[in-house]
Order: sequence, then C-alpha cells, then structure tokens
Amino acid sequence: MDMIFIHALPVEVHIGASAWEQRIVQILQVDIELATDTIQAAERDDLTLTIDYACVARRLQALGASRSWQLVETFAEAAAACLLDEFPTSRVHLRIVKRVALPKLTDVGVIIERTRQPA
Repeated sequence: MDMIFIHALPVEVHIGASAWEQRIVQILQVDIELATDTIQAAERDDLTLTIDYACVARRLQALGASRSWQLVETFAEAAAACLLDEFPTSRVHLRIVKRVALPKLTDVGVIIERTRQPA
C-alpha cells in the first residue's frame, strides 16, 4: 500500500485544559500519513485518482477551527475519523505536536493510527 503524507501542517486551534489556554489561538503541528493506492493516479497523471493534499490540509484546518478542544487526544481522534470518513484511505497515521511551557518550552503530543472498520 502506498502512503500520501503531509508533514508539519499548521492547524490553528483553541486547545487546552486551562481557561487561559482556551482564550488564545495555538498552533498544532500535524503530520499525516494516508494509506492509498497511487498507481492509477501516477499512470494517468490525474489528481482526481488520488488524495488531494490541499483538500486534506484545508479539511483539518477547518476541523481545528470548528470548536474548542480540551485535549490533543480528542482532536487526534476527530481528525482520524474525519479523514477515514471523507477521503479514500484505509489507514490514517497522525502525529500531533503542541508546544507548551512545562518548566521550559517543549513539544508534547500524541501519535495515533486508525483503520477503516469494515461495513
């Protein structure tokens, strides 16, 4: 199976467990891998036969802005479900990074992998 990927997609969100975090816009950095067959698209040089990176990026950016989030994990699950539902992929691998000030500035996040459930 082939993989389409987007690395370091910035997604603006209101996210965090504390009230002050919810008041500010934060930027998640999202790495996306989508399993798909790219052979026909490559043979025909036809974007309509594959997953359009720009559509994926716009969809996740819209999802991020659609509500406030408490947890990165919640956003990750919603993003995976959205991608599996709306794009021709059987497997989604996401790495989502949030920059935080623990005692010092650092990156935290979650990595998830979800597959399409058989009907």
